[in-house]
Amino acid sequence: MAEEEVQDSPKPKGKKGLLITVILLLQVVIAVALVYFIIMPKFMDNKKSEVTEEEKQEEKAEKEKPETGQQKKELGAIHKITSLTVNPKDSNGRHYAVLDIGMELMTADQLEELKKYEPIIIDRFISYLRNKTMAELATENTQASMKMDMMRMVNSLMADSMVTNIYFTKYILE
Repeated sequence: MAEEEVQDSPKPKGKKGLLITVILLLQVVIAVALVYFIIMPKFMDNKKSEVTEEEKQEEKAEKEKPETGQQKKELGAIHKITSLTVNPKDSNGRHYAVLDIGMELMTADQLEELKKYEPIIIDRFISYLRNKTMAELATENTQASMKMDMMRMVNSLMADSMVTNIYFTKYILE
């Protein structure tokens, strides 16, 4: 009975059937190649370039785990600049970076003073980031040095060195 069902199914005949089978097989191979070589690398690049706050906090927590006898560091007040969007150097408008930046202050009292300077700080950050290429923005070493440079920029505006740390809470390169 099963043999009868198999025999009754229509089979492509001759050269026409072989041609259809080859074309279908070729389409499947092309589709797999497109996904593997074009779509997947773009998806993986986007995953690599987006660094979440949780991942950074987990890394920092691992590094700063208190050993026996050490106390855990207390965070100061944090002022956040959100959705800072820039076109990097030599990108000709084809690429952009989106950052959320947290600035840790020594005390909560300093928040008001920092807010007065926010337009100047944003302008300086944009100018600074526009002078970086996409390749520079993508490397971890550059990101670490950028934090130090940004901290110096902000502290140079203030009477006291108020900013103790810079955090990237969103870091997207497209």
